[in-house]
Amino acid sequence: MTVPTGPATAPSDDPAPDRAPVGVPDRVPWWRHAISAVVLVGLLAVAGVVADTAPSGGGWQAPIDVDGRVGETVTGRNIEATVHGVRAADSVLTSNGWQGVTTGVWIVVDLSVSTVVDDRGTLLAGGVLRVGDRSYSASDRPGLSVLADQSLSVGIPLTGPLLFEIPRDDLDSSDGRSARLELGLGADPRVDSRLVVPVDLTTLSVEPTIETAEPVLGDPAGEEAG
Repeated sequence: MTVPTGPATAPSDDPAPDRAPVGVPDRVPWWRHAISAVVLVGLLAVAGVVADTAPSGGGWQAPIDVDGRVGETVTGRNIEATVHGVRAADSVLTSNGWQGVTTGVWIVVDLSVSTVVDDRGTLLAGGVLRVGDRSYSASDRPGLSVLADQSLSVGIPLTGPLLFEIPRDDLDSSDGRSARLELGLGADPRVDSRLVVPVDLTTLSVEPTIETAEPVLGDPAGEEAG
């Protein structure tokens, strides 16, 4: 049996320091909990505002519509146009001799169009007549005798016709009353300007035949008014 040789340690009269039990963390001050709660509420509020104001679905790439009326000049980021008039006919005869006959009806839009800041590679490829949930693209079959897919210039309008072939029933429909002409520089107008001009198709008289003029540079109607 081994006997300790060192001096015995006398018990101390000092009270033991206050310590948390082993395995139990120190208590966090109440004010830290309060600050954390305030910060959390603030982050949730900001997230809610962002969610409510952010575009949803395809809204991120939606065209930027610029509304106008027949007879007035409408200007977007890089496209400017004036719709001079809208007519309807059973058939059309264009300046290059192309003739279109349809079981429906032709909508002839006379307009002047140009670019605003840049004309490199710019084409009038976004001409659409929208009737309700149906959309009709401008016909390019007549070739250079219409404005569809034609090159545009900055500040120098190209004046001529756009042709749309639509069902005859659309003329007298409720959707025809609120039809709209949409003009853009490309077939895909997302994230760019799109000119929108309302057209009431129900007011149009259908002519037997319409002969269209050759597209020209300049705006004859504007020059005569000036």
